[in-house]
Amino acid sequence: MEILVTGATGFLGTALSAHLESLGHRIVRLARATATSPRGDSLERYGDRPYDQIYHLAAWTQAGDFCLHHPGEQWLINQQINTNMLLWWQRRQPQAKLIAMGTSCAYAPGQELIEENYLEGQPIDSLFTYAMTKRMLYAGLLALAKQYQMRYLCLVPSTLYGPGYHTDAGRCHFIFDLIRKILLARNSRTMAVLWGDGHQRRELVYIDDFVQAAVQLADSASNQLINIGAGEEVFDPRVRADHL
Repeated sequence: MEILVTGATGFLGTALSAHLESLGHRIVRLARATATSPRGDSLERYGDRPYDQIYHLAAWTQAGDFCLHHPGEQWLINQQINTNMLLWWQRRQPQAKLIAMGTSCAYAPGQELIEENYLEGQPIDSLFTYAMTKRMLYAGLLALAKQYQMRYLCLVPSTLYGPGYHTDAGRCHFIFDLIRKILLARNSRTMAVLWGDGHQRRELVYIDDFVQAAVQLADSASNQLINIGAGEEVFDPRVRADHL
């Protein structure tokens, strides 16, 4: 198949593109800079080649407290990115199935993490803007499928981990950020500042398992939102800041 992948140089995009190529597909990789450009014509040069599938992974965000400091930018940039993709898809690639990434932070606190609840309630305040841009992306998929009979798949991953995971400051989270902070503090002989109340838990899924599930679902499921995870949570052993 002919497949285009946005965000192909990221953690997920790198693993996904390699797996698709190993299956014999012809892949066009769009780096983050191209895929996340807010310019409306950033995708036009790729429109003449018909694709069977489009994996839309690109998003403007980072881990940690990034979302707290950039809510306005996150809304404007991610809405532009997703609208540009949906418009290009509808106008130039209507035959392709679009496989887009949702986010588990779109679920409201206290809601059961089942697909029927994805648009229910209000996401957590610290991730509200990013979560709502992902909900809006899903709403766009629903709308285009309804009016133009286009095919999509929206996949919602749990926290991904595995080889190639980025470990630089600001981009890693969960236990990976904890390890980075402790090692940095040890090497610099300073105090590690950790956040949380000691009760945080995360559901982890290995990157290769997610990629294989995503590719299988892309071939077998259409016009659905589907969670992909391990089915169990892992304790996040952080401590309260006032205990440091």
